[in-house]
Amino acid sequence: MENEILEIFYNKIIPEASFGKIEAFFIFNVGFNTIIEQKKVTNNNIQAPHTLVPTLIIKDKEKFDNLLLEYTVKAIEFYGNVFYGTEYTKDMPSYGDEYLKSVIALLWSNATSEDFLNPCEYLHKRINFFDEHGLSDANFINETSIGKITYEIIKDEMFNETPYYIQFRINENPLPVVRYGISDGKAYIYAIQNITKLTRDKKLNRAMYKVNEGLNLEHESTDNINNPENLTGVTPSTLISATLAISLLKKHGIDTIEVIPYLPVRWNAKEIAFYRSSKHKENAEQYLELQYNKHVEIQRNLSDKFIRTFRRIDYHFEGIEINSYPFINSENMVMEIGENLTSNNPLLLELYNSINKKYKM
Repeated sequence: MENEILEIFYNKIIPEASFGKIEAFFIFNVGFNTIIEQKKVTNNNIQAPHTLVPTLIIKDKEKFDNLLLEYTVKAIEFYGNVFYGTEYTKDMPSYGDEYLKSVIALLWSNATSEDFLNPCEYLHKRINFFDEHGLSDANFINETSIGKITYEIIKDEMFNETPYYIQFRINENPLPVVRYGISDGKAYIYAIQNITKLTRDKKLNRAMYKVNEGLNLEHESTDNINNPENLTGVTPSTLISATLAISLLKKHGIDTIEVIPYLPVRWNAKEIAFYRSSKHKENAEQYLELQYNKHVEIQRNLSDKFIRTFRRIDYHFEGIEINSYPFINSENMVMEIGENLTSNNPLLLELYNSINKKYKM
């Protein structure tokens, strides 16, 4: 299988990625350029406007190959031989190659711009993400003032950002899930989002709004909740999920959390899709501009709200420090979680301590 993996990557993935079109079962809009040991291998052939195509820079090919092989084998073991419900069947000769291509293509859809510059470190990190790191506790149940807290670590699908996500519940009501990975003592959080349409009970919803206590509204632009500086524009359930996740990670010895607000390949994938569909439109330029403006607004709202969630946590807790801000100091946000936290919000502190009893006050 090793030769097959490398052949698919170098002879199929890399050339197709330069056009932003990797065909594996169906089309993956995954695009990047490639430099191998200072030699430019591909040029950017992606014609879609509004794309910032990353360049994969492989500095040590032998090391990279070994890590890519290790990752791919582990991914197949972890996700299983997934059947995508296409015209392919597992006993068809082409199924194996198509599956390998999909595994490798989706790997790069979750890379940041920095990951493309340091792919060996990225592969090492993604390999470590397959380890559940002992976070599961099927017997965990804790009573709080707003209800019974439970959680489980759930294996995710290959299409999503991370191999696992955390599902917290209050009185069996699901909170937004936290998609995370752990590598070398650091946690990476890629998303906090609802994956269920279940409606939480009204009493719980009212109780969760207590997370707004301690927030000084005099310093907030309350007339515009889309303002990235506005800390009021954070959903209580999302804030609670983030707080519980940080506490759970801290309980397992994780002091540093890196928040990933933007993945370039996923952004480009939508722009490529818009470009392809524009070819069938009479007013292609107007269509593209309209879709781009919508895309920018959606991405800005998602990224800003995601970052504001962790800024709110920093606001409410003493002992949590943000050391790096995305798009200012670096590409991502980096938080350090200290010991014996205090908070200006009683509910958030109670929820934090409900997981991480070691620091209960």
